Amino acid sequence: MVEPLMTVTSTSMQIYYFPPKLCHVGDFIGLFLKHISIMYAFADRLKTQDLFGAVLGNYTYCIILRRLPNIEILKTSTCIGDEGLDVLYQYCKKLKVLEIRQPSNRDDHDRYSVTDRGMIHVATNCIDLESIIVCMMQLGNRSLLAIAENLKDLRKFDVQMMIWTTSLDVEMSLDVGVRALLSRCEKLVKICLYLITESVSDVGMSYIGEFGSKLMDWLENVKTYKD
Repeated sequence: MVEPLMTVTSTSMQIYYFPPKLCHVGDFIGLFLKHISIMYAFADRLKTQDLFGAVLGNYTYCIILRRLPNIEILKTSTCIGDEGLDVLYQYCKKLKVLEIRQPSNRDDHDRYSVTDRGMIHVATNCIDLESIIVCMMQLGNRSLLAIAENLKDLRKFDVQMMIWTTSLDVEMSLDVGVRALLSRCEKLVKICLYLITESVSDVGMSYIGEFGSKLMDWLENVKTYKD
């Protein structure tokens, strides 16, 4: 639960006082670049941060993430981009829950994207991750293999591919990665895959029966390209 914020106003500026034990902050709806200095006083104590409603580009995310060494739960949008994830894996080693959801603004989709590059870095370095919910512009076996190889405590994996054009370099078959996830992530109990058509073949689906004995929830949904 977020503790109350007390504000003291003077004629020239606002001074913000925060509880000394503050470590969980809810949704920063409407947070802009000019506001992020408010966080500096307590950012290094934060364990939970919700930035999904913030109005930020990936450059600003890079500034913020450098100040979150103790973050365990991070909720954000795809505006974080691969550039933001490059900073995340270097400074946020204690991360356990990562949620990267689709922003409501289509323009942000076109400007920022999360791809294999960013996810591989996160999976290789944030090895305490237990839950990943992510919308990606590109997903290949390399990401799934990196997750399977490094995230031994992973319990939930939920991925949605955002496909706007057939010009993207998309790896069609993810059977190899799905097999690795199911066979190596022994604590995995929930997996949701929102993919493009034929991403997982009948062979890939057969791995559920072979390696998915501990799964409590499986969902696969396919979609076609949109021009």
